Amino acid sequence: MAIPRLCSIPDCSKPRFCRGWCEAHYLRWRRHGDPQAGRAAPSKGAICSIPDCGKPLKSLGLCLAHYYRQKRNGDPLAGGTPTGEPERFMREVVLTYDRTDCLTWPYGKSREGYGRIYFGGKTRIVSNVVCAEVHGSAPSKLHEAAHSCGNGHLGCVNPHHLSWKTRAANHADKLIHGTHNRGERHQQVKLKEDDVRFIRSMRGKMKRSVLAETFGITVSTIGQIQSRLTWAWLHDGG
Repeated sequence: MAIPRLCSIPDCSKPRFCRGWCEAHYLRWRRHGDPQAGRAAPSKGAICSIPDCGKPLKSLGLCLAHYYRQKRNGDPLAGGTPTGEPERFMREVVLTYDRTDCLTWPYGKSREGYGRIYFGGKTRIVSNVVCAEVHGSAPSKLHEAAHSCGNGHLGCVNPHHLSWKTRAANHADKLIHGTHNRGERHQQVKLKEDDVRFIRSMRGKMKRSVLAETFGITVSTIGQIQSRLTWAWLHDGG
């Protein structure tokens, strides 16, 4: 009688399935890249094995960020930005930039496209940090970094394009630049500008319920449009 071949992992004693491991260890290797990973949770307070990382342990002796780099690139140090590199770039490249064209932030960005940096103990918008370095602190909490180029959402951090403005003034600039997401630019809007003009023109001529069903919106929304409580900025003539 043949002796069954056992898993090569010490103290396992289960029959081999593939690559010299039992089925459980093989699946752990497929999932984590290590046949012995994913078994016990890291001890409380354990940190990443990468020098100078210091983040909590996730798996394979690595923090969450280094663990995913290991899975994605086969190297826990691949594909990441070296610590301090964004700040170095900001100080040595951004703050000394002397050209008039946009300078795009090459590192992490917000969902809206604005450059982000870990600075002063927290994650901040790069344009706000640069504006403060160039023009001093914001005059008030109502002020924010405004882009004269209109390309803040594309990651521009050219210090010559930045100045402190109130949110109202900044939004007015966005209207001039065509980057404001009002009206049909908004991702969730159901109506186009011509639809709104048509709804207005049908005031007193067509029932609001019919208009609401036609455009897939509520009767109250039809009323707000016709009373100019919404879309008030849109002129009937285009």
